[in-house]
Amino acid sequence: MHFLIFERQTEEESVLTIAQLIKLTGNKISVFISSKIAILIEKDLVSIGIEPYILPDKLQSALNVINDFVKENPVDLIIFTRYSANTLQEHRLYKKFVSNYQVCSLIENYDRWFRKIPLLEFNGWKILKRSKINSWIFCKDIFNDFSCYFVSDIHTNSQNPFKKLIREKNNKPILDFPFKISKQIYAPNIEYKFPVFIIPGAVSTERRNYKMVLDIFSTAEIQQKEWQLILLGRPIGTTGEKILKKARQINKQYNNEKIVYFNQYIPKKTFDELMDKSTHIIAPVNENHYKYGKDSGAIYDVFKYNKIGIINDSYFYSPDLNVRQCVITHKNQSEFNVIVNLIIDKKYNYDKIKSAFSIVNSEFNADTYSNYLKKEFNEIFKEVVKNND
Repeated sequence: MHFLIFERQTEEESVLTIAQLIKLTGNKISVFISSKIAILIEKDLVSIGIEPYILPDKLQSALNVINDFVKENPVDLIIFTRYSANTLQEHRLYKKFVSNYQVCSLIENYDRWFRKIPLLEFNGWKILKRSKINSWIFCKDIFNDFSCYFVSDIHTNSQNPFKKLIREKNNKPILDFPFKISKQIYAPNIEYKFPVFIIPGAVSTERRNYKMVLDIFSTAEIQQKEWQLILLGRPIGTTGEKILKKARQINKQYNNEKIVYFNQYIPKKTFDELMDKSTHIIAPVNENHYKYGKDSGAIYDVFKYNKIGIINDSYFYSPDLNVRQCVITHKNQSEFNVIVNLIIDKKYNYDKIKSAFSIVNSEFNADTYSNYLKKEFNEIFKEVVKNND
């Protein structure tokens, strides 16, 4: 079978992961990406034997490139790592394109795909964010045109809530693709001189509760202890700037630099070096933001970088998920404060999560995912053919 990945925007991690996994299944894979994504992952793709095609900037030209390619190289399934149309004209171009091929799209956001009315957001006093409404309209209009779908989930054969929502609309096939994969044995170091907490990702209040984190690290009691907190991402918008302002104030108040932050984009080399230096990854996700099965890159970073994870329990859509047993969870600010203090004082008991590390190594690896996908691809093409008859 021949697969083609198409991405023009920002999903470089998903492109790389899906390409790697499809290649491991023994199937042919072609990757079409924008120049800005190529800057980030072209070397990684080439290192696994995939030479990406660089798309022109304009959507019509990009789609024409793929049309011409497919004429000479028939493709069984085109994968959209994210559907994103910025204008009505772009949406119409995508609609026409999808109608001509078998296309599988990521379903990743409840508000875009399943809300009964669009989410109304404002940039300021009565200045409506039209992009949110347009996205809602476009997703509703194109949803049933796709041949199949995939959700981003660390578990294979997952019970991701998005699957139930999709099946309420149609019976088309649904795949699980992880956001990232780890090639190493998961065995995080629990012996350290002092903890280095890190929050990877763009700094914004949209998805993460930075206030909860900064509140505890701003107390006089905890400032007397040895630790470091790294906000590993550039600030987004006014809320991001406010978070960095708070971090600066805490450092100034106690005349130290225990909280590390960045005002601009962080080079990958620096990002990886600081992730390696850290001991604990904090994922202070906002409650209910992930309740429908939306994925977070933080959970994958825990395993990719071999770190201890501290994650808000509201992230997990089920208490029975295997991945939940491998990380430290908390339900509120009080529980989070207790956990952080115990870790800093070297009194936290890691025995409970240590016993679950084997789960990660047996389930969340490239071989498990590729074996799952081999079976799913066979089934999915049976369903696609049946639905088209």
